[in-house]
Amino acid sequence: MSENTSCEVLDVPKQAERGRTRPPLRKGAGAYNMKMSRKKRTDSGMTLPEVITASAILLVCLTALATLLAGAINSSQTAKLRDEAANLANARIEAARTIPYDSVGVRYATGLSGDPAGEILTPEVVGRFTVDTICTWVRDAEGRAAYKKFTVRVSWSQPSNGHVDVTTMIYGKSNITGTGDMVVKLRYRETGLPVVDSSVAEVDAHGVARGVMTDNKGEAFFAQLPVGPAVLTITPPAGYLVDTTSVSEAQITADALTTLIIYVQRPATTTIQVRNAAGSPVSGATVVMRRADGQETTYTANSGGDVILSDLLYAEYSVTCSAAGYTSATLPLVLSAGSPGATMRFTMISRTAASLVVRVRDANGTQIEGATVHVKPQTGGSDLFSQVTGTNGEVSFPSIDDGTYLLVVEKTGYSVEYQLVYVSEEHTISTVTLSGGAKGNMQVHTLDKNGHAASLRVIISGPGYYRDSLYSSTSGLLSLTDLPVGSYEVSCYDSPASVATAIIVSGQTADVTVSQSKK
Repeated sequence: MSENTSCEVLDVPKQAERGRTRPPLRKGAGAYNMKMSRKKRTDSGMTLPEVITASAILLVCLTALATLLAGAINSSQTAKLRDEAANLANARIEAARTIPYDSVGVRYATGLSGDPAGEILTPEVVGRFTVDTICTWVRDAEGRAAYKKFTVRVSWSQPSNGHVDVTTMIYGKSNITGTGDMVVKLRYRETGLPVVDSSVAEVDAHGVARGVMTDNKGEAFFAQLPVGPAVLTITPPAGYLVDTTSVSEAQITADALTTLIIYVQRPATTTIQVRNAAGSPVSGATVVMRRADGQETTYTANSGGDVILSDLLYAEYSVTCSAAGYTSATLPLVLSAGSPGATMRFTMISRTAASLVVRVRDANGTQIEGATVHVKPQTGGSDLFSQVTGTNGEVSFPSIDDGTYLLVVEKTGYSVEYQLVYVSEEHTISTVTLSGGAKGNMQVHTLDKNGHAASLRVIISGPGYYRDSLYSSTSGLLSLTDLPVGSYEVSCYDSPASVATAIIVSGQTADVTVSQSKK
């Protein structure tokens, strides 16, 4: 038996080698194969690259899992915060509905109130939340206040920034009587475009302060203001000035909408040079700038004889320069969007250097440059002296003997003026007024107390003894032509009424607006 078994085992490898197939194992063959397999195993384990690769895969899987877990936790927290914020916002809205309609509005910690003004403090901090309440008027087709739009925003910052807005409309009947509405339209002077998100504050006739921001139309709306004056304060965008000539004391009218247009502008600049007849600086000279609306500001020339000014409004100015030992002079200055910077020069004439100073003016008292002044004997004849007026409209003649002389003053476009002057040992100043000359035009717009174009009686006063009383057309327009250059005062006949100043410039049309309201 054992011999047969041995022969069979020895024959298996040979048969497999010849046929390249392995016959089915017979009894004892399994043990043989396992023995052969154990001989091929080693104790070397995994290689270093295999360990690194396996670790990287494990790290990626763990990172992805951590991200998923963090996202799930954050999403759950955000959902919870959103629910809490929505509940808080809805509670604030329900609370607003329980208070009287006239009390539905906001007040700020600064002391200002929003418009509508009310008893709701904003902002508030409630636990982890910040609650901002926004209440605004919704206006009807005529621009009057109709009802209130009420928005509550509840925001949070952890674990990430978020907010919930809840908006509703609140209707009711106001018990406040004797009020009017006002809309302030803020515009850029250079382009006429609306000024958005600028603060407009007003103090009404009862001393209550309110503040709103201009909307995307550049409008700030105030409702239920008591009848009477309202004082406005405008905060312009950075780098701009408020044109105070268009800001005045607004007059609120009962059951009416008052509309104001207020401009902001880039600052205008000017340099005023003060020099003597030799061209040297006159340091310490006093320069007074008077704006067309009557505002005056005084400056002093520096060591170089200059006054350098910035932050000026576009306007028409009258600039007067004076200095000890010199005759004073006045010149007009116009700053506009098209000409925001200007340089003007004063040539000062010394009083001690002349026996006779002749000032040449037009009917409005404005200096006339380029006029020729002839000094002749009293009986006429040839010139003893002759000079042309400078920018200040003056000429000086030194060392003239005492006596009476004939002055002949002429300039193209003006009538020739003759005047006798007596020169004594004392300093003599003579003023000669030329008539005729350049002409300009004026267009007046008239508005009623509600700001609508209307036919009104207008009083116009101007150079010399000029005074006229005229009526504008039904469209609120009044046009005047061929007016002598100079400064005119325009006002409505009714009192109180607004007053405007028009500067007539040769060949140009001055545009002014007056109304029955003092604004």
